[in-house]
Amino acid sequence: MNPVASSHFNFTSPEPTGVVVVVCPNEPPLLALVSL
Repeated sequence: MNPVASSHFNFTSPEPTGVVVVVCPNEPPLLALVSL
């Protein structure tokens, strides 16, 4: 239950959002993350 500034309740539930994939090359790993 989340607090709200009115006279009702707010409930949240986790929902699936799909597939999240991060692909990094083998050579310069830090440069690949910074260039995104």
